[in-house]
Amino acid sequence: MLQFEFDGHNSSEYGIIMTGITDNDNLESRSLQLGEKNRYRARENHFGTVYGDNYSFTLSIMKNPCHNTNVTPELSSGIITYPEKCTPILKNGIITFPLEYIPDVKLGVIQMNDTDYLSSSNIRIINGWLTSPQTPKLFKIIGGDYFYEDIEFFATFTEITTDHVVFPYEMNFTVTCDSPYGYTPEITHNITSSSTLPKTYIINNTSDCHEDYIYPLIKISPKSHGTITIQNVTDNNGTMKINALKDDDFYIDCQHLKIYDITNSIISFEDLGVKDIDNIYWLRLAYGENELRFTGDATFELIYREPRKVGAFG
Repeated sequence: MLQFEFDGHNSSEYGIIMTGITDNDNLESRSLQLGEKNRYRARENHFGTVYGDNYSFTLSIMKNPCHNTNVTPELSSGIITYPEKCTPILKNGIITFPLEYIPDVKLGVIQMNDTDYLSSSNIRIINGWLTSPQTPKLFKIIGGDYFYEDIEFFATFTEITTDHVVFPYEMNFTVTCDSPYGYTPEITHNITSSSTLPKTYIINNTSDCHEDYIYPLIKISPKSHGTITIQNVTDNNGTMKINALKDDDFYIDCQHLKIYDITNSIISFEDLGVKDIDNIYWLRLAYGENELRFTGDATFELIYREPRKVGAFG
């Protein structure tokens, strides 16, 4: 059974499963950025493309009909036994089941009693989880056969409908992503260099955006006072050179062009010895192999995600 995670919580926590993903066939749309034709130019100049709408799809959910996938009764010596935490209890002539089992007896057979419908309480709790965030949160599908690797989206739940027979039994959510595609889980590289022994390190960028760069987040932990350099030999020897203080960890956000400390306070370029701000190099990873060189007595942690243009299917 398919499950999903959103904003740090798993659908199993709410006793629900995915029943399907629909309206997901428009994987990508782009518009051309063109110059104008004139009498002497019958062919426009091309200035690239711009993505259209962000990727979206419809996610359908219902109560987990099994209610507890870990309940597996065993037949031993003619006696049916359940796991200890799931053992039915006979009290005052009534069989009771834990874990939201609601027994009903029809023609001598114990059955669930209308528990697959979504109550108003169920809907409140599910909507509270999925529709409270005002900004995109991490979303991923668990247990599907489509993805050969984990694919994650940053998404917002933007529309809700229900299917019902007297009472609602299924909910449908429009999931709108913050980009036209998904991403890998965070990729992390840890590198250590010293003032006397520079470190060369190869990073292979397998992004599905072959002509775009990836701008990582870099955590730097200096081990002594001195100068630290980060160079991408592959990217025309682009180099960032900064002064660091021992045990004064800081972050370089190459995507948003800022440097800050562990309290999230901005660090000025002057404090890092950067004089020519206009020509500062922000590390970026080209598609394919990138040869990086690190100098200085420090450890480096590079964190980023790679785009994956595969859609969402389950």
